[in-house]
Amino acid sequence: MNEITFLVEACAETGGYVARWDDVPGRGGITTQGDSFAELEAMIADAVNGFFEPNHRPQRVRLFHPTARAAASSGGSSSAAGNSSTGVRALRASGAASPR
Repeated sequence: MNEITFLVEACAETGGYVARWDDVPGRGGITTQGDSFAELEAMIADAVNGFFEPNHRPQRVRLFHPTARAAASSGGSSSAAGNSSTGVRALRASGAASPR
């Protein structure tokens, strides 16, 4: 697997963020949260490293934040999303194999 994409949503209860990625049926997935976007990124990296065996980790982890896209199209700030035109931000999982 070269890439996975997490859906990121604001958490109304905590004021932070929740990220979800679903694997194929029967294999579960990853759900994690953070109080800030920076903390969420760290939590995702840790969860990805724990979920995948070292030689099966994705080379890239993408975050999709649909509300950031809406904010960008309405003129709002979207600095937490990375790419304001798409609401998608790419991370590199720690320990992931280098792209060839």
